[in-house]
Amino acid sequence: MHEEPKALLRRAILDCLPILQRLVPRCVVPHQVWRKTQDGGWLGQVVMRPDPDQVLAAAGKVVDTLGGPFAESFLRHHPDYNGRVGLEGLGYYSDLGHDVNRILRAALYDLWHRQGTFGLLEAAIESLVDEFEAFVDKPTVPFVFRSVLVNFEAAADSIDLPAGLRIRRMSDQEMATLYGPVPPFGMLPRPTGLGIHEFCIEGEAEQLKALPPAGGGNQPARDRGRVRASLDRVILALRTFKEGRVGCDYIRFHPLRFCPLLIPSAGFGDLYAPPGNYSLRTDELYALGEHARLVFAMSDPSMEIACSRLADAETRLKPQDQLFDAVVGMEALLLAGLGQDARRGELRFRFSLHYSILFDTPEERYKAYCVAKHLYDLRSMVVHGAALQEKTLRLGNEELTLAEAAQRACGALRHLVHHFLPTEKQAPYKRSDFWERAYFGLP
Repeated sequence: MHEEPKALLRRAILDCLPILQRLVPRCVVPHQVWRKTQDGGWLGQVVMRPDPDQVLAAAGKVVDTLGGPFAESFLRHHPDYNGRVGLEGLGYYSDLGHDVNRILRAALYDLWHRQGTFGLLEAAIESLVDEFEAFVDKPTVPFVFRSVLVNFEAAADSIDLPAGLRIRRMSDQEMATLYGPVPPFGMLPRPTGLGIHEFCIEGEAEQLKALPPAGGGNQPARDRGRVRASLDRVILALRTFKEGRVGCDYIRFHPLRFCPLLIPSAGFGDLYAPPGNYSLRTDELYALGEHARLVFAMSDPSMEIACSRLADAETRLKPQDQLFDAVVGMEALLLAGLGQDARRGELRFRFSLHYSILFDTPEERYKAYCVAKHLYDLRSMVVHGAALQEKTLRLGNEELTLAEAAQRACGALRHLVHHFLPTEKQAPYKRSDFWERAYFGLP
């Protein structure tokens, strides 16, 4: 980066800060402060806090005037930025040529969020100007992507996952930023799922800076899709590891160093997760990591179907939908080795028999056989529109409600997933001889 615009940016920031600091007491808004209570709930209190957006809006003309020399010098020495510039894989562009003072405003806004004041902070200013120089000189912009985990609780503050991802408890400052601002009367709050959620999934990546495509407009946000796919994989691992309604909120992108480009949120990272609870104990953390490693590595279509059906079943509100998803997922594994001729008959028998051989003693096998047979019958009744909601249903040697039967179906599918996931690359469940040998107790 040329030294002249660098020095002028430093000068513009220094000139603006005293003006902005004087406006701070006049630009306060209601802010919701949350703290966790001893019983695990949340207690909110409204306090008045400065709003940097209002401060910058009040000083808008002054900021533009003081930033004029920097803007002129920057575009003269770096003409590549005299137009729309974006991050290649996120598909969104900022028009720096039309509004180069966006750089100065973004710098001032960034300083406030780092320091909590517009006071004179020379060390912070130097650091930010150096980061802007890196933005100009380097071809990529490093950033962290983050999505709030809905309904999630854990005994640990951080859980490492495959592909450089992690689940992390958010800091008090992050919680205040996410849940703090009180919306104006008559406006809905920002969508952050139901309730207060203190954990997020996050990872890091780099994006190439780029000019917009030749035809104009925004190019496809292919890397946002990759980020979403990786977050969906985390949710798949969580939902197939144990029961519970867990999901993602918006995907938010945060540059790791100062970046004047607008980076919008990417919409929901997962299907809607209804109110519920998903809690991990300390003794489950290692097992979750191993399970997630297998889920991230799986590629067999039958196992993919089984896992996705189980993940969907965990968020269904109607028990008949939950039961249907779970039994279809069981079919994907238990009947994967049957040819087309075999599929024309005996599906119920094979489904039940195959499930039973995963158990050890004759008594356990017979019980599992009866449970699977009744689950298959219930699934068929759901498909054909039978009214099951008010009935007492037979499952093995028990009489259950529809909701209880649906939970048992999810448990049975989870048992199958955990049993076969470590051997997913060999996919033994897709070989007819695997099941035939198992009938006779052979390895």
